[in-house]
Amino acid sequence: MTSLSDDIEVYELYSRGEMDEETARALLGEKIDRVAEERDAFEAAADRDTSRFLSE
Repeated sequence: MTSLSDDIEVYELYSRGEMDEETARALLGEKIDRVAEERDAFEAAADRDTSRFLSE
């Protein structure tokens, strides 16, 4: 089992293209899919127009 900081480092190497997907999957297993899903959800939330959520 790896620590969270190790997982983050592995994913960062993978996302920068410094590690291939096969190696990243061997180290992270299904975590790699969850991280990608969370990243996509975060990016989608960041792109939302929040002005409609504000009330006067």
